[in-house]
Amino acid sequence: MVIICIPEDFYEEQTYLILQKMADSTIYKPVKLQINKGRTMPFERFNINPPYSSKLLIKKVTVEDESGQQFTIDLDLAGLRFVLGEIRYEEYLTIKRKDNKAVITILSVSIGCFVSLGLALSHFI
Repeated sequence: MVIICIPEDFYEEQTYLILQKMADSTIYKPVKLQINKGRTMPFERFNINPPYSSKLLIKKVTVEDESGQQFTIDLDLAGLRFVLGEIRYEEYLTIKRKDNKAVITILSVSIGCFVSLGLALSHFI
């Protein structure tokens, strides 16, 4: 038997690390953060340095280019690729849509399998 131990703050730590990479090496300027319950806060007021003891759950970050146009992105690898300039915003949105479709497809197939299995087993009981 294999036991996998994941720290309770794993998600928050990864989010902070991605946010730090975005702040350090981005062509965009981080402007604000979307945190718990849809609230926002200016990026300047946020302490990005370890330890990650903040109780803030950061959902998205808004970045701004030189012309003042703002983009709201998730703190994930696709968002990191966007702010590093590897992909355009349209490509970022396409990646997010594909990810959402994949999750919905996997969830639908899983539910269908469980329902089919339940119906098949109910005939034997």
